Amino acid sequence: MNKSRRFVRGTAIGSALVASLALAGCAVPTPTGPTVLVTPGKKVTPAEFQQQDAYCRQIASQNLNSAAQQAKSSATTKAVGGTVIGTAAGALLGAAAGNAGMGAAIGAGSGLLLGGGAAALGSNKSEQNMQQQYNINYVQCMTSYGNVYHGS
Repeated sequence: MNKSRRFVRGTAIGSALVASLALAGCAVPTPTGPTVLVTPGKKVTPAEFQQQDAYCRQIASQNLNSAAQQAKSSATTKAVGGTVIGTAAGALLGAAAGNAGMGAAIGAGSGLLLGGGAAALGSNKSEQNMQQQYNINYVQCMTSYGNVYHGS
């Protein structure tokens, strides 16, 4: 096997490894709890408050399941799309330079990095939106029991 084919093969394997890591990094973590302050209402005992808190956390989490799936799907699509576009552009440039295989491998790697970067930015925004939605669901549930929300 000549040098350029080994380079292309090594680059393709490296790109696949980077793709796996980037797609794993696209996972948008769902909130594990509220980031707002709610205290027991006047007629709520500490035991009741704990039960209400546990129930409202569960409700808030359940309401986020579809949003979390959409965010994960969007992040994966961006990373894969960047890789596909990079591969095509690299192959075209590589063909013009006389080595389409090497161009495709380099394009795939750079496309993955750019697509992964876009996915990471989108994931961060999705995570913030999901936390905000979780908090809204949690506060609505907790205040329905007469508890007090301390926030704006």
